[in-house]
Amino acid sequence: MGSSDARIAKLFDPTPGKDGPPKQRVSQAERRLIDLQRASKRALLRKRDMRGVIEIAANAIFEIGRNRKVTGKAKSDPVERLRQWCDRRKLNVGPRVFASIVKKWSDAAYLMNVEDCGELLSLTPRQRVDHRLWSLGARHETAQQRHERKGQRQAEARERKRRADRERAAAKRRAKGAQTRAAYEARSVSEFCRRHGLARFSYQKAEARGRDSLLAFLAKKGISEAPPEKLATVSRDKSSIYTATHLPTFCISPRGRPKGRPANPSAVAFMLDRAASALAVGLPP
Repeated sequence: MGSSDARIAKLFDPTPGKDGPPKQRVSQAERRLIDLQRASKRALLRKRDMRGVIEIAANAIFEIGRNRKVTGKAKSDPVERLRQWCDRRKLNVGPRVFASIVKKWSDAAYLMNVEDCGELLSLTPRQRVDHRLWSLGARHETAQQRHERKGQRQAEARERKRRADRERAAAKRRAKGAQTRAAYEARSVSEFCRRHGLARFSYQKAEARGRDSLLAFLAKKGISEAPPEKLATVSRDKSSIYTATHLPTFCISPRGRPKGRPANPSAVAFMLDRAASALAVGLPP
């Protein structure tokens, strides 16, 4: 058995699955017969495509016969199989036409490409994509156009998957109590400054002088939108309690050992005082 015959035989050998019995591979020729059957059932093939359908089927059946002959699995005559295939689908052609098709493809030692199949049929690119007839081509569609449309479909599929993944991750965050993007932007000083082209330092400097000073600063800049409100009292209490009960690592280290830079005694006393005050008030409901 030559090297080319060995490669063909390898394509038709069963390959072991991940868990379970070996899985039989489906060749391109067998896939083409399946696509022809699907197109026929969905009334995509016209009457004028009858000869083209028989030629595509003959090419695929003879290719399967050659491969099975190489692998030692030939069980039937390809000519008889082609005749039965046409009879089951009521593709009746004259004996002279049938003999010419058999003679043409019995001597050919190749499988037609997608573009050759498209020239023998009347499928449109839209029909080919909607019905997933990947082994059959569309009429007047070149290989370059087919590859460009395939790349576009894959890019759209990736974008849909990316959007679905983001929505699923956002739903998980919402379930855990995270705020929405709109709620964040409504009270975010950074987003407000970015929208209006303001420096955050200038905004915070005006805000530190009072609400009236901040409004005057925004009016001077020609901004009529109301600035974001500060956090509510409950949120401020939560933040202060969290800050008070979670001391920095430079203040207190495990087992009293020094960690990082030396602890500042006044800072430690201040943090402990805040923690005691927060615990005395109690956590908000």
